[in-house]
Amino acid sequence: MKTQNRRKTSLSVSEKVLLAAYRAAGGAKNRISFEAIVLQAWSDYPNDFSLETHPEYPDSSIVYMRLYADLIARRLVASLRKRVLRLTDKGIEKARELDKSLNANYLNPKEQFRQLNRGQQTFFEQAIKSRAYRTWQSGKGEDLIDYDVRVFLQFSTGTPIRDRRRKVETAREAIERAVELNIPDSSSLQELLNFMISKYSSLFEEV
Repeated sequence: MKTQNRRKTSLSVSEKVLLAAYRAAGGAKNRISFEAIVLQAWSDYPNDFSLETHPEYPDSSIVYMRLYADLIARRLVASLRKRVLRLTDKGIEKARELDKSLNANYLNPKEQFRQLNRGQQTFFEQAIKSRAYRTWQSGKGEDLIDYDVRVFLQFSTGTPIRDRRRKVETAREAIERAVELNIPDSSSLQELLNFMISKYSSLFEEV
């Protein structure tokens, strides 16, 4: 039986997978199966780890991508053999910090959001509803194209480079402020912005 999200936070998808692994392993360096992590992530965060067309089932592809492309690469999780993993000391330490932060007292999400200025609120609302963010959350960041970047940052093909860079800084400031306030989705938005700037750096460079 699925549980509700323990608490609304600004955890990234990778952080949620790390916490799922930590909980599935009982907070220790126990061996855990890939399937156990998938089920734990789905149980704790059903909105992030359910199949889009069949939300009654978990989407293992998102967990797989975050584990192998991020958490293992950062040495937070170690792969022992096929579909058997274990948290590293570094991973356990990071997961404990995250878990501890979940028990801290947070402002009500609406109160957090009101601490953004009006421009930041507008950007944040548009960003979390964007196709780019939906694609990123589904673990398909490589499918993003330059059009998605332009829509996300709200500029056109005719926008001068200096104005595009200004758009990037405005977005960065809004997201960083949201992260400081622990607003839900802000860390994932930050990951997305960094990814887009890195992959499509040519959009912000003088020819």
